[in-house]
Amino acid sequence: VMFHDGPGIRGATHEFAAKLANEGFEVLVPDLYHRHGRMLGWEQHEREADPSIVDRLWEMLGTLTDAGIQADLDATLAAAIDREGGGADDDEPMATIGFCVGARAVFRSMMRLPQRFVAGALWHPSFLVDDQPDSPHLTAGRLTRPLFIGIGEADRMQPLSSHVPFLDAVRPL
Repeated sequence: VMFHDGPGIRGATHEFAAKLANEGFEVLVPDLYHRHGRMLGWEQHEREADPSIVDRLWEMLGTLTDAGIQADLDATLAAAIDREGGGADDDEPMATIGFCVGARAVFRSMMRLPQRFVAGALWHPSFLVDDQPDSPHLTAGRLTRPLFIGIGEADRMQPLSSHVPFLDAVRPL
């Protein structure tokens, strides 16, 4: 399962999913913005040309909840199971990968369904540490499955320093 980043499902999403598929993986990508329209996504040049798109993205991001994303994941998995011709059955171990806001979804999925999601990867993660009582960093120490975390040194949105409490919690002993 691959969770897209803030700009939505766009060319980069399709390209990365295709790379995984070309290596033999079945790739499921829940559309996290489906409540606002189908398959919404904006390329960098579109966001730069029209600043109102960035405002719309922030508005849509504000509507995402962990519960809503997990419901979208459940619906995606159910559709894959029910799809004619097979697909992932409900006992098949899977991996999950997420970019930016999708990284938080990876963590939530691995914590909620550890028998299903046996490995995960977070790329330029966002929102792993916040001031809410259910912040991911508060339960990250209970993660039992392998997790790769890739944080860019030059990331200005969510720099390495913003992830220290999460990283401290998952750091191997």
